[in-house]
Amino acid sequence: PHERRIGQTAHDFVQALGATEVVISRARKRGGSPTVPSRFLQRMAAVAGEDTWRMCLQRGDAVRAMAHQIDHKLSSPILRPRPCPPIELRPTKLSVTRIETLRRDPYSIYAERILRLIALAPMGVEPGARETGNLLHELLADLARELPGGVLPANTFDFLSRRAREKFAEMLNAPDFRAFLWPRIEAALEGVVRWENDRRTEIASLEIEQHGKLRLLLADGSAFELTAQADRIERRHDGNLVIIDFKSGQAPSAKEIAAGFAPQLTLEAAMVAEGAFASVRAAPVLGAIYVKILGGDDPKITSAKPKSSPLTELAAEHLSELLVLLNQFRNVQTPYVSRPYPQFLSRFSDYDHLARVKEWSIGGEGSDDT
Repeated sequence: PHERRIGQTAHDFVQALGATEVVISRARKRGGSPTVPSRFLQRMAAVAGEDTWRMCLQRGDAVRAMAHQIDHKLSSPILRPRPCPPIELRPTKLSVTRIETLRRDPYSIYAERILRLIALAPMGVEPGARETGNLLHELLADLARELPGGVLPANTFDFLSRRAREKFAEMLNAPDFRAFLWPRIEAALEGVVRWENDRRTEIASLEIEQHGKLRLLLADGSAFELTAQADRIERRHDGNLVIIDFKSGQAPSAKEIAAGFAPQLTLEAAMVAEGAFASVRAAPVLGAIYVKILGGDDPKITSAKPKSSPLTELAAEHLSELLVLLNQFRNVQTPYVSRPYPQFLSRFSDYDHLARVKEWSIGGEGSDDT
């Protein structure tokens, strides 16, 4: 009965008040609206008397003050890391892809090349996008090696599909991969065959997975070696060259390329012009394109060539800017800053936790670290 429930509640309350220390609390707001003390609390205040009740409220205020301190910042947030290692520890050799990292996140180069910290592969993780991309690169390289010139034969897709099943045999054992990703890969291979056939009539020869290196002389007299691994270099019948980089993931935007935050192909073009690839005769590069092979029926093409100027100008400009950048890092006062351009950081780094990015970025730094 209602009366019994009220009596039981009163009994439990009196018993609880027999403890050495008791906290009685109420909500000051409910649903965003202020509340008033219940009649029960008002009666307790009347029975206790003004002085006793005031002492109770003061002890309660002390507890509430401690609760507020939980969310209070007891120390200032750390600043963005700015390590300045000695000159002799700074790298004197980087690939064009690591130059992109040096532009976007110098701290990653510091952690990888100077501290020599390499992220371990996670345990027990199924093969993912990285492994898929590597196998697709191998597949396209095999196609170019076995069919280096001329129009592709009619059974090219069957050849690619058979070779793909061999390379992806382990992944095909996974039901999710077989049901969802494998149909996309087969569709992408059909698109690659169509794209290849459209280009083959203009290609005189192909160079696949070519390694190049270019020695750069810096202002302090030291030398820096720039390296590259070009997926594909095409020589047209007219003698012009085109550099191609295959992507299974997202290709950089035209804005990123023009701004120098994705200089892979432009630097490779500059290296070709300087004769950095032993198997490719030094010559100006007419075009450079990223080919995204996964994600649609046909490859998606992103050109590194500016709309209003030749590629050779942009390649020379990026090589000149690279020399400026490398000379800056030969100054002991130049720091390896973490994520200086977050708007151009397309992915999270393996070293973000080491740089404590979540701590200093939430702190809202000023512009002194730009």
